[in-house]
Amino acid sequence: ILSAGMDGMPPAEVRKAVEASDEALKVATHTVAAARPVVSKRWAEVQRFRDEASKKTQDRLKTAHGELENLTKRLTELRNTTKSKREEAAKAEPTIRVTAVESLSDKIREQGDLINEEAKLSAMSSADIRQAGVTLRGLQAELFTEMQGAQKVLVSRQIDAKRRNAAQEIAAMGELQERLRRVQIEANKYKILPPAVEKHIASQKHVDEATAKVTAAEETLEKAVGMIGALTQATEGSSSSAEPAPTHESAEAAVNAATS
Repeated sequence: ILSAGMDGMPPAEVRKAVEASDEALKVATHTVAAARPVVSKRWAEVQRFRDEASKKTQDRLKTAHGELENLTKRLTELRNTTKSKREEAAKAEPTIRVTAVESLSDKIREQGDLINEEAKLSAMSSADIRQAGVTLRGLQAELFTEMQGAQKVLVSRQIDAKRRNAAQEIAAMGELQERLRRVQIEANKYKILPPAVEKHIASQKHVDEATAKVTAAEETLEKAVGMIGALTQATEGSSSSAEPAPTHESAEAAVNAATS
């Protein structure tokens, strides 16, 4: 992933790619380091023999030793590449974060425009209106989190740039701060949902609550019906179950719970 570049990658994916590369290098380095003494030891052992079998073993060990050397060189190259990419990722993090925030802002604008006009709402079903409102709220919450992360990184980089008196970096961080400010202004336009959308979301909440109550009542009623049936069988003397039959009071209580 890192070798393909980091343009357009979310900040979290960049960090995960760097961490994955570091971990893979650690495992590979450990494996090569563990194999090297084994190959060297076996090489020293077979040097004492001159038979044909030993010669074949020597050839195999020589090949293995060459492969280890090639792997060591490759690991050194990868280690240098990873270091370079890590530095590149750290340098690009402010821009990557701000770009991610702007992408979220675009999604909020698209979703907000979808439900921000009465004419558009009239052409949508209630379910679609509710879903659009819920999606918009989710995007706004995500934007708030990403804005905080971006702001934290920018402030840290600005402090560091001022400490080093790096005018070019200070100017670059200032431009990114301005981009964040524009995102905030744009997002604020959709901070409050249209009244019609709020109404649909509120009504759905009431419907959900009523549905939950009806479901609970149905379950209680089924239990009551079962208890009444068992009580009827018990009073007629036809029950053969070893379990004690429900009492009249328990059946009456179940009925009352279902109808309350």
